[in-house]
Amino acid sequence: AGLQGVSMKEIVVVTPFSSMSEVTRRVIAEYGYANVDLLEAEPGNILERTRQAIDGGAKAIISRGSFYELIKTEFDIPTIEVKVTAFDLIDTFKEVKRTVGDELICVVGYRNVIYGAQTIAEVMGLRAACFEMTKQSDIVADVERLIEQGFRVFVGDNNVNTAIAKAPCTAFLVQSGSQAMHIAI
Repeated sequence: AGLQGVSMKEIVVVTPFSSMSEVTRRVIAEYGYANVDLLEAEPGNILERTRQAIDGGAKAIISRGSFYELIKTEFDIPTIEVKVTAFDLIDTFKEVKRTVGDELICVVGYRNVIYGAQTIAEVMGLRAACFEMTKQSDIVADVERLIEQGFRVFVGDNNVNTAIAKAPCTAFLVQSGSQAMHIAI
């Protein structure tokens, strides 16, 4: 809704949450990207919103995590992933360390999120276990199993946040920073 017949720029960044939108707006302004639009979506309307963007003239989509996987699978349009950088993980782990100290943490994500997370956690003196998601993952069921195994502190994307909503757990969101967004664009 609200996008019917709207013309879009050639490159559209589809973001799942407001902090990523803020980063995107900052990067577009800072680098003067005149051909890049921002589109906020939710898990329930991501495909519909992306279809409207494509119908409106988008030639390439930029996204991350599960949104990236979904868009890449559903649409025959170049789809570029906003990678999670080591800097992004370090920022998140700094917050984790401040908040929970040396409590065991579980990093949940696609390979690009967890790649290197173990090493960075070790260097920062955090105890971490990594759990790799795939396109076939049932994130809620996976996280429930991890909670049964005793994990209470999770690091991941918005999916993890949603999956722990009813549990007595804490989730830390790995944000993609402006460097990662600039590289993707």
